[in-house]
Amino acid sequence: MSVGARLSRPVAHIVFSGVGGLPTSCLNLAIAAKKDSEQVIAWYGNEPLADQHRVACETNQIPYKYFLKKPGLDLLTQIEIGRWLKEMNPCSIVCHAPASLFCGIYLKYFSGDTKVIGVEHHSNALKGLKEWILSALAPLVSDHMVYLSNEYLNQVEKKLPFLKFVKKRTVIPNGLDLSKFQFPATSVPGLVGMQGRMVTGKDYETLIRAFAGLGSGFSLSLIGDGPDRARLEQICIELRIESRVVFHGTLSNAEVIEQMSQWECFVLSTYGETMSVAIMEAHALGLPVVASAVSGVTSAVENNVTGLLFEVGNAEALLEKLKDVLHDSKSRQNLSMAARQRAENCYSIDRSWAQFRTIIEGR
Repeated sequence: MSVGARLSRPVAHIVFSGVGGLPTSCLNLAIAAKKDSEQVIAWYGNEPLADQHRVACETNQIPYKYFLKKPGLDLLTQIEIGRWLKEMNPCSIVCHAPASLFCGIYLKYFSGDTKVIGVEHHSNALKGLKEWILSALAPLVSDHMVYLSNEYLNQVEKKLPFLKFVKKRTVIPNGLDLSKFQFPATSVPGLVGMQGRMVTGKDYETLIRAFAGLGSGFSLSLIGDGPDRARLEQICIELRIESRVVFHGTLSNAEVIEQMSQWECFVLSTYGETMSVAIMEAHALGLPVVASAVSGVTSAVENNVTGLLFEVGNAEALLEKLKDVLHDSKSRQNLSMAARQRAENCYSIDRSWAQFRTIIEGR
């Protein structure tokens, strides 16, 4: 096949069905790849299929089907996914989580020529024993493995030294369609924000406690939902800042970008990331970033250049960084310009798809 010719068979993806950076990055990839190949998505998870994913698939004419994940390995549902995908006759199946690789194995066994590509999205810092076992198995059963950054791959190799001898692996960062991000953004003075799932891995509490020290001239915008939301709302009440904090809940990706464009500063308080789509989107909007100095963040945020880093869980340190940004317009402008430049240099979704296509074609 000549370079640049349209692929004759679809590329299939198995993607987590809920909201967050993982499904957003996978959708970005599938939409960008539409120009070269039909794309098919099997949404798989213990959460209902998010409306924004359904709308995105239908708007971009991407065939899809939702499969509810049952407890445990759930091999029966994965076989069901494999059977559905087999009808599509894909040339490749991209498994965006090691747990979904059994679908790929099933499909490969019955089709023979479907290439299985495994992609690691789960933060190494948040992996338990089960996740590390899956990380060890994934390269052994995939035709090719993809990791989102060199930092991430180095950490995996340190934990699983035998992976150094696995040749078919590539680092491909997530990408964005930068045309969707207005720059410079029109920010509201004193408006600070964070977006992400309200779960154990995200440290919203440290942000809330730091924000309480800013005073009455500032407001906090929080996008996302999850089991920690009620507890976080109660903390705001206890700190008597509930009138200055807005919990938006779950929003579509377009609504997230619209809200973020109003922020004067973006915060990511977290215990660990792989490659944060939230930081990528903040950079694309030219937002000054203040983030935890943890794995998956330090590779994306250059301290004092594209953002400011603080010690994880340290509310006082975060408060000082917020003051540095919010009280110094020159600093904000410098961080903003550098952030957007990084987005333009590093976050091309077309470049990401080109690398995936090279793997699919075996070039």
